[in-house]
Amino acid sequence: RSTLGVVLHEMATGTRPFDAGSLGELLFAFTSQKPTAKDVKPVALRKLILRCLSNHLEERVSMREVADALAELT
Repeated sequence: RSTLGVVLHEMATGTRPFDAGSLGELLFAFTSQKPTAKDVKPVALRKLILRCLSNHLEERVSMREVADALAELT
């Protein structure tokens, strides 16, 4: 789901949610930074992306929730 969050963020903004030059930097950013997704519209999509990108497993959405949220956006 975190990979899906990255893809959704890139599709919505054209940028990656974390600025990293290497895999190590990416892993560090993912575990130590919170993405804002402030440029993502609508707000419901922003919230979905942020939940997908959460580094706390209990906060992440299920794939069913992702499917339902995306269906509501169309």
